[in-house]
Amino acid sequence: MPPVRPVPAEPSALADLWVDLRRVSDSLGVPERGVQLITRLKTRIEAVALRAAQQPRRPRVACLVGLDPPVAAGGWISELVALAGGEDVLGAPGAGPRALTAEELDRADPDVIVLAPAGLDLPAALAAARGPATGPGWQKSRAAREGQVHVADGTALLGRPGPQVGEALEVIAEMLHPAAFRFGHEGKSWTRIEGGSGT
Repeated sequence: MPPVRPVPAEPSALADLWVDLRRVSDSLGVPERGVQLITRLKTRIEAVALRAAQQPRRPRVACLVGLDPPVAAGGWISELVALAGGEDVLGAPGAGPRALTAEELDRADPDVIVLAPAGLDLPAALAAARGPATGPGWQKSRAAREGQVHVADGTALLGRPGPQVGEALEVIAEMLHPAAFRFGHEGKSWTRIEGGSGT
């Protein structure tokens, strides 16, 4: 059996992810498994997107992958927000992460804030979100006032696109439309912090 060579993968969009999954499965000599995985993921994503499109409102969302300074996610996470029935007010599909000022975040005044600090699992992300450095820019937002600040796993879930994108989309859908989506991820992959205070 020939040695397996590393396959570089830096997808910035879901379309890139499908290409990378095919390349990885091809390099492992199991191309049919790659096709099967992609088909399952697309079916899972489509099911969520179809239900999300039927929701009566599209909340305005800020997804942050950095807290000090705040960093908007953009890219594939913005795609997931749109598929989950939201509008990313600080990032955009195809655009990479970008640092924000506290004033930008304050002006955006999103309905929902998703904090998924890169490299931090859920307990560490929650601890960081409760830290003093995260206050300015979102603690006075509409999302904080209405208890719509959520913390997600910034490693396994929203760290980089991979086979977990189906779960990541379900998590965002649960955050944005809790009455319509109950996948059971809350408390495992994400949690809510009330009023931005970590209570």
